[in-house]
Amino acid sequence: MAVLLLSGLARAEELRVGIPVEGVDVLGAPDFLTPELGWTAPIEGGFVRVFVGASEAEAIAWVQQAQMAITVSLPVLPGLGDEAYGDTSGLLILRDRNVALQVRASGNAGAIAEAMLAAMPTEPVAWPAPPQLHQVEDGRWQVTAPGAVKVQFDDGGRVTPGEPELTFSEPPGTIIAWDAWGRPAIRAE
Repeated sequence: MAVLLLSGLARAEELRVGIPVEGVDVLGAPDFLTPELGWTAPIEGGFVRVFVGASEAEAIAWVQQAQMAITVSLPVLPGLGDEAYGDTSGLLILRDRNVALQVRASGNAGAIAEAMLAAMPTEPVAWPAPPQLHQVEDGRWQVTAPGAVKVQFDDGGRVTPGEPELTFSEPPGTIIAWDAWGRPAIRAE
């Protein structure tokens, strides 16, 4: 049993942190989609989509979904990540452990993918904690998400005018906090 636990911990250490959502020269400003879809950013001549899964299996499933959305069969590209499909100029879908990405570009998809993979931290960083919801004075609600670069919430609450962005008159339902590496942490109702 101890050996099984230790092998599971060793595999977890092999997971990638993610790709920085800011500071990678080839990427524009990020747009956070859903935890299932990941985030996207413009690039010169196209865009990228990035998914960071809590497991390798989640990234494998994301790559399969991305391939199914393409109407043609993509050739296998050896040498990029754990698996890669497409071409190095216009369309590239790849996975490196638990991180998956799709690059749509005009002429430089491979170079952009390589720049993104090179930007990933080599040291592990703990997965972000889910955002917290606290009731504050006068029955209002406040969301805290330390380290989050973006917080999304459903329309279950209204932002109280004149208050900090994450103060509500009614509690929101699902809250998603994205960290600096594009990893979502979710607080469900």
